[in-house]
Amino acid sequence: AQAALAQSALSQQPHCNGGEANSSGTHLGLIAGCTFGMAGRGTETILTDEELVKEYSVLKTCVCQEVAQDALAVFNEAINTGTLSMADRDLSDEAFMRMLKAVGIFGKLKNMLPNRTSVLPITEVDLSGNNLVTFTPHAVLGTPEVSQRSLQPLQLTVQFVRVSTDAKIIRLENCNLQGTSHDKDDKIEQEVIRLVKKFGAGKEARFAQEVSLAGNKFESDFTKKIIEAAYWERARHPDKNNPPRLHLN
Repeated sequence: AQAALAQSALSQQPHCNGGEANSSGTHLGLIAGCTFGMAGRGTETILTDEELVKEYSVLKTCVCQEVAQDALAVFNEAINTGTLSMADRDLSDEAFMRMLKAVGIFGKLKNMLPNRTSVLPITEVDLSGNNLVTFTPHAVLGTPEVSQRSLQPLQLTVQFVRVSTDAKIIRLENCNLQGTSHDKDDKIEQEVIRLVKKFGAGKEARFAQEVSLAGNKFESDFTKKIIEAAYWERARHPDKNNPPRLHLN
């Protein structure tokens, strides 16, 4: 039945044209998005690469096998090298989210993300050169603004890094991130700050050691807030003689 569903999904999908088809309705959460996998609780079934790109949840996310194969290549390289790189692809927001969600689904299907405390063996994430935020003109004023929809690639990125990886190095260079002044309601500021703060809690707590945001547009007050957040999070670390360190570019 699973194979029939996958074949049905293939026959109903449009021809892939670089990942531009609409995928509205997909979940933002990587872990939630992984629940479609075949590998259920207590099973040890590991799918082959050929089976993975035809699996129903993968096709539903990726739209076509071409995108699924590309995402699987990214996933396999990340597992083999410890570095997840989608750098300099200049993907559209929809194509970017499809690929990153697929990476999370592959982790689940390979039983590498079986529970909330598990992370993929990825210590470096490089998503530079992709627009993670799109600014659109205000309907009345015409000034650039960020909608909740246009924030999703950045939110997905931060969630994936914090929840599904053991990232020590994070590179989001030239990703069209912008900030001028501190504003507690600024969604971009909130997401960027989450990258320099503690990941997880208790024994599972971990910190990034290097975060590179070069090539984005952050002005003084905005940058100051990011630095302060990184400092105070590490100043509260219980090991006062050897607190976690951060190189912030």
